[in-house]
Amino acid sequence: MFDILTYEKGGSVLRMLEQYLGEDTFRDGIRHYLLKHSYANTVTTDLWDALEETSGQPVRAMMNTWILQGGHPLVTFADGTINQQPFAYGDATGPSAIGSSWLVPVFTRALSSGATTRHLLGDEPIAVSEELPVVLNAGGSGVFRSRYGAKELEAISSHVNELEELERATLLADSWASLFAGQITWDAFVASARGLGDQDEPNPWGTVAGAVDYARRALNADQQTKLAAVARQLFAPQFDRLGWEARNGESELTPQMRAIVLGTLGTVGGDESIRAEAARRFDANELEGDLARTILRITAEQNRPGDYETFLERYRSAETPQEEQRYLWGLADFADEAHALDAAQRCYDEFRNQDGAIVLGLLSRNATTGPTVWRFFTGRWDENVNKFPGNTLSRLVLGVPTFIRDEAFANEVAAFHESHPLGGEQRTIEQAIERMRVGLHFAAALRTQF
Repeated sequence: MFDILTYEKGGSVLRMLEQYLGEDTFRDGIRHYLLKHSYANTVTTDLWDALEETSGQPVRAMMNTWILQGGHPLVTFADGTINQQPFAYGDATGPSAIGSSWLVPVFTRALSSGATTRHLLGDEPIAVSEELPVVLNAGGSGVFRSRYGAKELEAISSHVNELEELERATLLADSWASLFAGQITWDAFVASARGLGDQDEPNPWGTVAGAVDYARRALNADQQTKLAAVARQLFAPQFDRLGWEARNGESELTPQMRAIVLGTLGTVGGDESIRAEAARRFDANELEGDLARTILRITAEQNRPGDYETFLERYRSAETPQEEQRYLWGLADFADEAHALDAAQRCYDEFRNQDGAIVLGLLSRNATTGPTVWRFFTGRWDENVNKFPGNTLSRLVLGVPTFIRDEAFANEVAAFHESHPLGGEQRTIEQAIERMRVGLHFAAALRTQF
């Protein structure tokens, strides 16, 4: 009962309702509810009715659309109007609990005036009269995915740095989700990313970094060269601003931002100067703070002779659990089949049992050697089940959502895991397979755009 729907969606929907009604009105409604039902039992609709009586808004009808059906909408602002449709990453293949229509509280804000307008979006489109650029989901409290039409996106994309922090994070998260679902193009996603500006905000920049890294898995070799150029265009200005070294007075978020920037430029971006400096710091064992994991990742991707053995040596002699984990997990970044299989075998012979399934899962995420590792450990499935703790077995499918370039291999993966269920862990595995299927469609569509 108490799962992600209860804690995250439930809390988010209540927050959206509070923002729509206004904090004071919402608080008055809660007081009315508590007073009216003190020393008595209640049902869910009693809360909605109390808030409705206080606010004069159709709270019960609104909240029933969020509570009594699954999913959430995609709200699109295009050609001067906002409308909704169900958001989904793909067509349903069977019975689905995802709803078809919601009463959606939507805030829009014109950047020129700063005025925020409140809407309650139903089945009929609503005209937005504010002068462009206009922020959709102003304040970021809406529990929906947002999408801009071409004209509206062009207007807002050069002003992304003027949005509030939560609005920027929401815009990039929604853009990535819409791209993954095939609702927008790669160019539209990049247009949003280009407008982020110089704020040290790991959340939206982390979304961009994750998107370009995932895109690299989908593209052919010649297309990856074009992607590397896009990554450099997006992240190089941030490196010019941040550099390698911490500076006096920088915020607590800046080191995280620096790690994201360097990690992307040193891997997807293929920046040779950053790769060389990461290798130098690795050789000198200069690994500290947020940059430590980044340096190891960039170094492992270069696959220099002897580095894999050094990772193992430093793992064995680590002085702290954090250092030990960095090197253990870093083994998965070597794109060499012999190294990958050696690390996989050590999951059975050397590494702790509680780490074995996790490391195997991480090894299977490697874009080059992952399928080989997957075949290696699925060939020992009964041994896995007997050897590794049951609550870690679902980690073996960490790589499954990344198998997005070869449909025949993806079918092999799905067939194996469907025929080798893991009891209470199987739902997690099914979700990984579903994400792999969506990823295959994403990859095929993305390759046509490069």
